[in-house]
Amino acid sequence: MERFVATKGTNEFQRDFEPQSGIHQDLRKAAERSRSAEKNFQELSAALLEEGDVSVCPDGLLHFGDTVIIHAPVVQPHKGAPRASFPCTLSATPSKYALLHNTYDDVSLTASPDHHQPVVKNVFTITPRSRNFEDGSILCYGDPFDLTHVAVSGERLYVTSPVGSALHSARESRRQEVLLKTESSSHSAWRLQTHDPSLRLTFEGQPVEVGSRIQLVQTMTNQPMVIEEEFSTNTIFGVINIERKLD
Repeated sequence: MERFVATKGTNEFQRDFEPQSGIHQDLRKAAERSRSAEKNFQELSAALLEEGDVSVCPDGLLHFGDTVIIHAPVVQPHKGAPRASFPCTLSATPSKYALLHNTYDDVSLTASPDHHQPVVKNVFTITPRSRNFEDGSILCYGDPFDLTHVAVSGERLYVTSPVGSALHSARESRRQEVLLKTESSSHSAWRLQTHDPSLRLTFEGQPVEVGSRIQLVQTMTNQPMVIEEEFSTNTIFGVINIERKLD
């Protein structure tokens, strides 16, 4: 609001803008920062959907160092839901805050029914945990590995399911969240087992074929990763949360 003040000895008025000019400048700067942040967020969000690189395996087998996408052919629907389950793809979807502040520690893993082709947010690398396994060596059922993901910032993160704590607690009995962490730990060690329980002893120690139907199991707890629509969360892409099943 402009103020008008009378000058001494005349009937003329002068406009006094000074008290408001600072506020106007602050508002303009805040609006510019907001537009800049929104533009930056849109660019970073688009970067998550850029084409991702996956490994080509001429021998038809998975190897340490391979970059892969992980499909979940069956997602359990809500309890009592009349419709059938649907396929999803494992994804690392940061929040708007994480994108804008370039901080990806504790970002939840999600599953997307919309992106089945390799893009930045859904490619992961099978990373050796020890010198006993080198990049390029064949991955066998039961071999421990880290599942890593490279964020849009270029930072390498580890798929981790921490034990229950005040910071990381299950939202329902027999479930525990799965997150991205900046460091490898005993909670980031995974192994593969065949989906068919009757064949697990037979397949143990055998090479894993590309496209096999498997379970991703945390080695520390021997508990599988699960994707259930019952435990969903809103993200910038509207996708589903992933939990570790405490069986």
